[in-house]
Amino acid sequence: YVIQCGCRKPQPGMIKKAEKDSNIDLKNSYMIGDSLRDVLCGKNAGTKTILVGSEKKYRKKLHGKIDQKMRLPDHFAKSLYQAVKFIS
Repeated sequence: YVIQCGCRKPQPGMIKKAEKDSNIDLKNSYMIGDSLRDVLCGKNAGTKTILVGSEKKYRKKLHGKIDQKMRLPDHFAKSLYQAVKFIS
């Protein structure tokens, strides 16, 4: 069962709604996640992105992809704690 809507990752609908409802500056915001969908969602919304997990594993997964630059997060972190520490 699949529903196409702009509210499901990697589409930025839910982030754009939060931007509007809460007056969030997306250019100065981060999307933190542990998957390719999270990175793409953040990129599609115009945020900076942090991938929590193994950089080596992620880069191996992307090897040979055409739009590899778009899929690379702005920062890698080994844990959520490190991601938050990087931002603050």
